[in-house]
Amino acid sequence: MANIIQNAERLHYDNQINNAHNKIKNTWDFINSETQRKTSYGEIQSLTTGNKSINNQQRIAEAFSTYFLSVVDSIMNNKNKVFTINEVNSINNDSSKLSIHI
Repeated sequence: MANIIQNAERLHYDNQINNAHNKIKNTWDFINSETQRKTSYGEIQSLTTGNKSINNQQRIAEAFSTYFLSVVDSIMNNKNKVFTINEVNSINNDSSKLSIHI
């Protein structure tokens, strides 16, 4: 009996995913509902970059932009180089690392 119920559930979820317009989103919605995880998009309250704390939302957005552009610049400046994992982890110096507080 348990096997019949399990097969019915599998068929039900397979049909939901296969008939979904956005299969990836539907799959993640299913996974999150089964694991009872809630999606939460909290607003970033503060951001620490180097030794400076930022609380203004516009300045936080600008700090992210600056950070990611510096990563792109570092990659582009070394585009023919094969990086080790340690080099990837230290691609920016410590003053450009970000700490997020939600």
